[in-house]
Amino acid sequence: MANLLFVDANILVRCSVGKAAFNVDDLLARGVVLATTDAQAREARRVLHHVFKISERDSEDEVAGIISSMELYEAPTYRSQEAAAKARIHYKNTRDWPILAAAIEHGGAIWTDDRDFFGTGVPTWTTRNIKYVGTANV
Repeated sequence: MANLLFVDANILVRCSVGKAAFNVDDLLARGVVLATTDAQAREARRVLHHVFKISERDSEDEVAGIISSMELYEAPTYRSQEAAAKARIHYKNTRDWPILAAAIEHGGAIWTDDRDFFGTGVPTWTTRNIKYVGTANV
């Protein structure tokens, strides 16, 4: 799918704590379809609770609000690409395989502010350059 952009947990957290340097609404207005996986949502909730000391309930509510304008992909929709994703990603980051598998399976790109997905064969965007997404196909 053209312009399908999977949002990594670190971006979900940054959106939650007000540190996202780019307005998600701008991407949506350009026709970019934002998505994330159930695994990224769980990770974002965990970080908000354990690192930022936000209550479990508030962490759940916060992540639910952020992903409400996104497509949420559950494990059955990307599990078939687990082995391929784990083979492509650095062995220290194999816990990040779900978003990579979803991007492989559904033909999307990844928005992240870490380097886990560079060199995996999937287009990867950082917050610094996300402003260009949607100006041409992702």
